[in-house]
Amino acid sequence: MPNASKLLADLKNRHQLYVVTNGIAATQHRRLADSGLVNYFDNVFISEEIGHKKPDPEFFDYIADNITNFNKQRALVVGDSLTSDILGATKYGLDSVWFNPTHQPNLGVAKPTYEIDHLLDLEAIVS
Repeated sequence: MPNASKLLADLKNRHQLYVVTNGIAATQHRRLADSGLVNYFDNVFISEEIGHKKPDPEFFDYIADNITNFNKQRALVVGDSLTSDILGATKYGLDSVWFNPTHQPNLGVAKPTYEIDHLLDLEAIVS
């Protein structure tokens, strides 16, 4: 994805970064390794390993319990799925950013805190 490495390098200097994803663990670990981005993240949380998936609050409970000094007010979920990423964040009381590069309409119940269409727009939100 264009600008992903640049964005993550910039954010890594100022924030803790985590992958929170649904899916099969072996597949998700392979995809992350193949992307060349794995070293930017402090930890990877995968639904198959957790036993719950987004948008279930138990998924986010597990993450909160496994991040030292987790603070809901400082956490931000960035995702492209309204039904798992954004809804899960909303249900758990977290701010969210919907990455929507194709400008899809939001016809669901999940309302993101922010919406961006370019990855680098995230820097203005987290600065």
